[in-house]
Amino acid sequence: MKHKWTVLFAALLTGVPVSGGGSPKPNYAFQNGRWWDGSGYKQGALYSVGGILSSEQPTHVDHIFALHGGYVIPPLAEGHNHWLEPSKVDDYNACYLADGVYYVRDMGNVPFLVDQFRDKVNLPTSVDWTSATPPFTGLGADPVEIIDQFVQFGILPKDWKPD
Repeated sequence: MKHKWTVLFAALLTGVPVSGGGSPKPNYAFQNGRWWDGSGYKQGALYSVGGILSSEQPTHVDHIFALHGGYVIPPLAEGHNHWLEPSKVDDYNACYLADGVYYVRDMGNVPFLVDQFRDKVNLPTSVDWTSATPPFTGLGADPVEIIDQFVQFGILPKDWKPD
C-alpha cells in the first residue's frame, strides 16, 4: 500500500534536505514508528521511495530514521484564521510548522495586506496558505471592530473607515 504523503516532515524535523529538480530523490527508512492510518496506530517501518511514502522496502536506502516508537500523524490544518500582520508572517510560519500545522485557511483578508506577504507562503519552507480575499460583511458586523482596531494599531491605513 503506497501513501501519497510527502516526506517534508522528515526533512523539517531532521534537517536532511529533500532533493528537487532533476536529481533523484533519496530513499529513506523510518523505523519503529507508530503510524496513524485513519483509525488507529500501526507500529512498524515506512519508506520514502522517490518522495512517496510506501510500506514496501526499496532495494537501496540512503538514510535511516529511528523513530523510537514515536507517533507519526499526517500534517495538521488551521481552518479559520486571519493573517492581519504582514510583519509577523515569518513568526506565523515558524510556529505553525513547529506544531505540525502545514495548512492554514484565512477566512478573510484584504489584498493590501496579502500583497505584503504573498511571497512568504505556499513554499516548501512555509505553510500552504489560502484566503477568502476580500472578505465582506453586513454593516456594523464582524470584522468592522477588527478593522477599527488594526487602524488604531497602525497596521491598516489611517484613512480606512468601517464603511
